[in-house]
Amino acid sequence: MSNRCIEPLGESRTEVEVMREMAVRLGRSEQWLFEDPREALTKALSGVFENGTAEDLFAGADLELKEGNREEYQTPSRRIEFYSTTVTESVTPLPCQLPVDGDDFFTLLNSSLPQWTHSQFRDVYGAIPLIVWVNSVDAEVLGIADGDTVTLSNAGGGIEVKALVGNRVGRGVLWSPRPLIDRLQRPQNALTSGDPQVLGGGPRYNSIRVKVKQVN
Repeated sequence: MSNRCIEPLGESRTEVEVMREMAVRLGRSEQWLFEDPREALTKALSGVFENGTAEDLFAGADLELKEGNREEYQTPSRRIEFYSTTVTESVTPLPCQLPVDGDDFFTLLNSSLPQWTHSQFRDVYGAIPLIVWVNSVDAEVLGIADGDTVTLSNAGGGIEVKALVGNRVGRGVLWSPRPLIDRLQRPQNALTSGDPQVLGGGPRYNSIRVKVKQVN
C-alpha cells in the first residue's frame, strides 16, 4: 500500500482513470465502476485486521491480519476436501479430459522466470529469453537439435524461439518463459485462446496447443 508520489505527467493517466474511461465508452453505468478507490479499499478491508483499521493502514501503521481457526479446515466439512462438497450436484468431482488435437500438437506450458515476474522487468534485465524446452525423444522424432530455431504455431499465430532439448519436460509437453516477444515482435500471448477456462474463468495459459516446426 503506497501513496501516489506525483500526479500523472502530460497525457499520462492512472489505471483507475483508464478503466473508468473504458467503462464510459462501453456504456456502463454501474456505481461500483466509478467508486472512489480509497472508499472501495476501506470496504474491502473492513474487519480484516487484528489491531487497526484501513485508515490506520493508509496512515502507515503496521497491522496484523486476523487468522481463521487453525484447529480446523475452512471447508464445509471442516476436513481436507479434494473437491468442493458445495457443488457436487453440478460439478463432477473428477477432472474431465478436454478434447485434444492430433498427435502433431504439443501442450505448451509457460511461467515467469525469477527476474521477469512481470513484463515491466524487461526494462531492467533486458528481453525475456526466447527459448522453449523440448523433450529429447520428441526432438529426435521431429529432427530438432539442441539450439535449433523452431516455430511454435496454432490458429492464433506463431513465434520463433530456440529449442533447448533435454528431459526437463515430458513427451508431448513444451515449456517457455512468459510473457516473451520474439524477434519479429510477435507476442507469446497470441498463441493463447481468448476463451476462459471452464473452472475459475481464468486464461488458458497452460492449455495452449501448438505445432513445432524447425526453421530452415
